Amino acid sequence: MVQARNIRSATEPTPDLAMTDRALYRIELVALLALMLASATASAGITFARASQSSSTQSQSGIELYEKADFPQAVKVLKTALKQDKNNVALWHYLGLAYEGTGEFDDARKAHEKAAKAGESLITVELSKSIGPNYLEQLRKMAPDIGFASSSAIRHMQLTPESSKAKHVEAYDRAGYLSYVEKLSRDTDASFGEFALNSDGIKKARILSKPEPQYTDAARKNQITGTVILRAIFGADGNVHAVIPIRLLPDGLTDRAYAAVRQIRFEPAIKDGHPVAVAVQIEYNFNLY
Repeated sequence: MVQARNIRSATEPTPDLAMTDRALYRIELVALLALMLASATASAGITFARASQSSSTQSQSGIELYEKADFPQAVKVLKTALKQDKNNVALWHYLGLAYEGTGEFDDARKAHEKAAKAGESLITVELSKSIGPNYLEQLRKMAPDIGFASSSAIRHMQLTPESSKAKHVEAYDRAGYLSYVEKLSRDTDASFGEFALNSDGIKKARILSKPEPQYTDAARKNQITGTVILRAIFGADGNVHAVIPIRLLPDGLTDRAYAAVRQIRFEPAIKDGHPVAVAVQIEYNFNLY
């Protein structure tokens, strides 16, 4: 059984609609992955400029060596730089690319996995700090690193043998998640309407229906339990926007929670007589009985 809890309001669940949304998400992802990888490869100059914002001289040197196709020396310099900055998403990404240049594809796969996981951790840490109206701005500030993590997640997925089914599925899910977050981090659309800057004088959004996500077969088989935490914007337009998982669970449970929150129906919050957007946190508790 899954228990869903919205810390701001509660409602009775409706039948699960997660599988439909998940299927559409997967179809979109297949088309997105190739485009994103091609874009990341074609924009080497741009990505170097982004990396330089937070990298040391040595780090920049390693990236420059990669761009000059001096792959063995790039590997050496980037590995040294990572000893000083082990969570640097851009450096792990370029190390993965440099290893690919030397033909060391197993090491490349591991480096790309490190970049993807570092990107996931960055999202979790930064967006766990606040659910205020500036959390989309926080996300946009992380867009360069999320872009590196997303590109590496795609390469990690492509380099992971399909014979390792569980690892391949995990890599596929991570690539899908980071691809989605990257798109969101670069989206400047504010169609969700005016944002309520505080709760003073606001009539809270009223949830009309909230589907309950169901266990996946894999999660049930592996006895996975815990809580998926998501941040979202309940828009003035009556739609759910910008859903970001903050605490994830494996074996497809994060996907199920994401799909469920996208199906929430609500009456928008009201301030001064007109609808406004508000940031919310929603938790889905997955328990086996």
